[in-house]
Amino acid sequence: MSAKERIDIVDEALEESFPASDPPGWTPVTGARAAAVTPHPLAMETRTDYDTLLKAMEKLQAALSAAASGREAQWAKRVEKELRAVHDLLRAHVQQAERTDGLLATIDLTRPTLMRRVEALKAAHQEMTKEAAELLQEIGKDRQQDVAYLRQRIAGLLQKIHHHHADEADIIFETFQTDIGAGD
Repeated sequence: MSAKERIDIVDEALEESFPASDPPGWTPVTGARAAAVTPHPLAMETRTDYDTLLKAMEKLQAALSAAASGREAQWAKRVEKELRAVHDLLRAHVQQAERTDGLLATIDLTRPTLMRRVEALKAAHQEMTKEAAELLQEIGKDRQQDVAYLRQRIAGLLQKIHHHHADEADIIFETFQTDIGAGD
């Protein structure tokens, strides 16, 4: 098998594989109940918002990974641009999720474990938005900053956003996709 054929096989496998960013709560159920389950509209809206945010995060990660030595100001300008996009999309997500008819208001808050988890998500929203805003101010003040320090701080923010998304996906799944047996 030639190198080109191996690459084609890898590319085909990547195209056919299940996207890692699709949490179970947003994918249809298979088997006997497959036809009965459709994703909740708020879950789909959240997925669309997160997909857009994920693309912006990938651009920010690429900017962070770019060579900076000897061109710190240009590097910081690109990172600031991509971080601003992530910040703006994160703020939009928070507004959507926390509006009175949004995702978090729709979660079944009569279950105490979910109520505590929703409150934790709201606190994380505030923390991540504040951290992104602080990083934007920091980069804007001095474009000759320590690149390694900024990379570490921004990478930490991106990791928090990924973890937050996973927690949110779990709650979405538990709320909209879990059959608790009532009415059977």
